[in-house]
Amino acid sequence: MKRREFLTSLGLGAAGMVIPAVPSFASNLIPEELKDAVKPTAANDKVNVAFIGLGQQAMGLLNSFLKIPGVRVVCGADVYDIKRNRFVERVTKYYQGLGEKKVKVDCYEDYQTILARKDVDAVRAHVDPLVPVETGHTSNIVCCLGNIATELKRPVVWNPIEQKFMNNPEAQKMTAYDYRNGYDLNID
Repeated sequence: MKRREFLTSLGLGAAGMVIPAVPSFASNLIPEELKDAVKPTAANDKVNVAFIGLGQQAMGLLNSFLKIPGVRVVCGADVYDIKRNRFVERVTKYYQGLGEKKVKVDCYEDYQTILARKDVDAVRAHVDPLVPVETGHTSNIVCCLGNIATELKRPVVWNPIEQKFMNNPEAQKMTAYDYRNGYDLNID
């Protein structure tokens, strides 16, 4: 089964979610019936990413996307020529810097062309999410506070401005944990 078929079967393909690989330490967490579908990413198995909207924010994100192993930036779309040219130039220069001689980066005025491409696995578009991240954060905090209060077997008081517990170091300590060696989140 190909990755696109697998994602579609999970209902994730249309959402643009990508499962590029499963780390070896997590392989025992995968249900037996899915082990054939979820395999480590092969050397030639790249996630093809497209950009819709090529302004300053997209250029900042582009620099990060280009450095992610297994991700290939293949195309972009914007209504302005200057932004499309800048995008093609930056992506081409990056891949040529890696030693690639023939780099093909497509750029379109109409974003619908990107959506019609079968080789694009994920799209970064300049649109607001359905739910603001702050709403998701607040909803998650409420659940976490309930779990901490349950574990401590007593009420807790949360300061939403400072994002800390009031006079409760034991509860505060439960808001974070140390990562195992080798699994630290080193995000540049």
